[in-house]
Amino acid sequence: MDNNIKKNLVIRKSTYEDIESIAEVHVKTWQSTYKNILSEEFLRGLETKKEASIKLHQERFYEKKLSTTLVACVENEIVGLCIFGPNRNPQDQEVLTAEIYAIYILESFQKMGIGKALVYEALCRLNNYDRLLIWALEANPWRKFYEKIGGSLTLHKIIEIDHQSLNEVGYYFEDLSNLKKNLGESSHSNG
Repeated sequence: MDNNIKKNLVIRKSTYEDIESIAEVHVKTWQSTYKNILSEEFLRGLETKKEASIKLHQERFYEKKLSTTLVACVENEIVGLCIFGPNRNPQDQEVLTAEIYAIYILESFQKMGIGKALVYEALCRLNNYDRLLIWALEANPWRKFYEKIGGSLTLHKIIEIDHQSLNEVGYYFEDLSNLKKNLGESSHSNG
């Protein structure tokens, strides 16, 4: 992890006051990550849908659903987030599986170790689970991150976004204690 970021990075559970910043990171991350995957019109339209995103996060906050949102802050600015909880697939319940629903990091803060730190902190809160699942669009240029940290690409499905059928891929992580150990070491190292 970049030493300056490491020194100033705080990862914490989100608060109600974070909701607008969370929505902003959500929109900006989609706009930068999916610019060559989804239409410009759709991505520009996310700005107007920010209110809906705020409302969704408010509902999550008030309803105390089973999901948790962590935020990554640098100098008191939210630059990333991770939303996680139990696996949403009812057919996949033989083994206690957690799911990371979303990891969003602003483009100017990517490749600095923040993603690893967010996954590590999520794992610290997922002690009762045997494995982890993360879904990503197959065309997402950042999905290799999940392979790099040890995920096995094992699932495929088609989802609809912006009137397009897109391939989504699922990564399983079977050994959470080893993943947590490896991420903890890398997020606390100087390189």
